[in-house]
Amino acid sequence: MDNSQWILTLMLLLGLLGTIVPLIPGMSLIFVALLVYSWFDDWQTFSWLYLAFVGFLTTVCGLVSYGTSVIGAKKFGVSTKGLIGALVGGVIGMLIFSVLGMAVGAVLGAIIAELWLQKRTLTESMTVAAGVFLGIAAGTALQFMVALAVVAYSIVKLL
Repeated sequence: MDNSQWILTLMLLLGLLGTIVPLIPGMSLIFVALLVYSWFDDWQTFSWLYLAFVGFLTTVCGLVSYGTSVIGAKKFGVSTKGLIGALVGGVIGMLIFSVLGMAVGAVLGAIIAELWLQKRTLTESMTVAAGVFLGIAAGTALQFMVALAVVAYSIVKLL
């Protein structure tokens, strides 16, 4: 492997790590690394169709990350106000502390909204927050599995 292939491999592995570690963009990094490499490689190693597919997966993973927290919260009985609290908390948390902040902010937002606006007990609010957290964990796991498949295929294709 030449230097550019080693750099791509490192970027892919960093992106894979980023699916579970806050502050690293994960799937977005994987997609951009493949795109930049392909540009300089004159589209020889990875086809535009493969890159479009990875771009699609990147978008879907981003949406799923948000969707799974909503599904988790719904399964654990979140109210509309609690859902809005989780959304607002997640956005504020992400702006401050990236992905980890999104998770913490969503959980805290759900708890605060359920306690304060819905007048639920602490136990009920914590149950809803557990649903939000489990949803985020499920989304992270799914994103990691998709990223692992993309990284594995891409590295094999380089060899």
